[in-house]
This record gives sequence, structure tokens and C-alpha cells, in this order.
Amino acid sequence: MAKRIDMDEMLRGYLVCALWASHGGSGHRYDGKGSEEDTDFDSCGVSDFEGTSLLAMRLDCIRFIAHVDADGLLQDLLSIEGPSCSASEYAGHNLWLTRNHHGAGFIDRAYNGAVAIQEIASKEGERWLFKNENSGEVSVEPITYTDLEMLASAKEPEK
Repeated sequence: MAKRIDMDEMLRGYLVCALWASHGGSGHRYDGKGSEEDTDFDSCGVSDFEGTSLLAMRLDCIRFIAHVDADGLLQDLLSIEGPSCSASEYAGHNLWLTRNHHGAGFIDRAYNGAVAIQEIASKEGERWLFKNENSGEVSVEPITYTDLEMLASAKEPEK
């Protein structure tokens, strides 16, 4: 029986990894543009993402899975579980690391399709997190007009 992606688990892995990977050890956060900000994401959780960013990040996961599936690599992706999480959650974790060029991701473990999946994720483009110091909400950028159009019409695949 073919395994299926659990989109909620994948999104959780993606969000948790984004928070974990988006700061230095001293509370500084590199924005990908050559500067650091004093942003402490250690106190943030997945419930702190603002609505549009949360939807855009869900769309990131949906779009990525659609590309992987179109290339016939979905079962390869779901064949590897994380050290303490499901294959779906691990896919979200690796998507964030790979798209943001952290030097880690899908190719960390040897399995069928890892290189091809890594290439798909690398093409997604970088995202950065920002924290609204007044509200405490976390947002992701860039969110493009195309993202917003897709959000308006996106349908999540059946579980």
C-alpha cells in the first residue's frame, strides 16, 4: 500500500524547523540579505505565525509535494522518517533547510530519489522569518502576488 503525505504533519515540521533554523545561538537572526536582527524565535511556537504567512507556508508544502509527486518521487520521499518524527514531518523540516540553503536537507541520508528531491526543493527560493515585536506574531517573506493568487484558489490534496 502506498504511503500518503500528512499535510498537517509536514506543515508542522516546516514551521518548527523555520523557527529553529532562523536564529543564531545568541538571539540574533540572519535575514539572508547580509544583516542580523535582534530576534528571539526561541520563545515562539507554531501558533505564533500570522494567518497569511501560515497559509503561504502551507502552500509551500502543497506546491513542493505536487512537484515531487509529478516527478514520481513521492514514495521515495515518504520512505525516510526523521530521528524522532514521521516521514511527513521530516519532509517539512528538510524542505525548509534545503530551500534556504542551510547545507542540509534531503541529501543528508542516502535513499532513492534524494538528489532529485533536493533539486526540487532548492528551486523553491528562500524565505525569511520576521517577528512583530508589538504583537509577537511571526511572518514569512517574501510573499509574492503569485503566492496570494494561489492562496485564494488553493485546494489541499486529500489525505
